Amino acid sequence: MRVVLDQTGFDKPLRVDADGAARQPGPNEVLIRVEACGVCYRDLIDRAGRIPYMQLPVVPGHEAVGRVVALGTGASDFRVGDRVATMHRDCCGHCSACKT
Repeated sequence: MRVVLDQTGFDKPLRVDADGAARQPGPNEVLIRVEACGVCYRDLIDRAGRIPYMQLPVVPGHEAVGRVVALGTGASDFRVGDRVATMHRDCCGHCSACKT
């Protein structure tokens, strides 16, 4: 189960996606089962749509800790069961800084 921002627009009520099956991790990715997650002012900024490249749906919360439950190909720095914490970094994925 996950909580997501409504796909119809920003500043809409949050909805619970009970059928939100986790996707499989891609190359160099890991899948984490979140055990705890902070929600902060940045999540309010996201909900208001004030990040130019923000795309819906958005899963709120970016200060998460949990355990690795699956590995994508090439994710050799981790093992299933490792305890991990996430680090929030804004990324459009297209500009020269992101590509670097």
